[in-house]
Amino acid sequence: MRWWKYWGTCRINCALAHRCRNVRKSVWAADRKAVIAGLQAVYDAENPRAAKDGFRLWRIRWQEKYPRVVASVQEDLGYLLAFYDCPKLHWEYVRTTNPIERVFRELRRSQFGCGAFANRDSCNRAVFRVFSWLNELWKGRNIWQSRLRKCKHIRKAA
Repeated sequence: MRWWKYWGTCRINCALAHRCRNVRKSVWAADRKAVIAGLQAVYDAENPRAAKDGFRLWRIRWQEKYPRVVASVQEDLGYLLAFYDCPKLHWEYVRTTNPIERVFRELRRSQFGCGAFANRDSCNRAVFRVFSWLNELWKGRNIWQSRLRKCKHIRKAA
């Protein structure tokens, strides 16, 4: 299968939570809160320009003390901020990989007892079961409409 035929124009997005976990492990305990708070501020910026400006400030603050950590985050910055290419309404959903991780968690749980799938058919059955469960869970739900209602409610309250 030529996956790039279908996904070639999609931006690759990395979840900040994973990056923060890796960064957190790589810095001194005394600096962890400040380092992570700085990255979170970059991710919570109102627009891509503000996010890049926030990253520049974060980089200046931590470059000397943690050059490899800063270089690693800088290398993936485009992936970390890819969600800004989507409409703001969708940012909450596309800047995290939690729905995908939920699927993987269920697959690991079903595979945990034996350590590995016995064969391709057993793997296919487990994947089918998890996807069927997810389809039932999300049947009739429109996350985009509920998100739109939530945003309108917030704007009215402000």
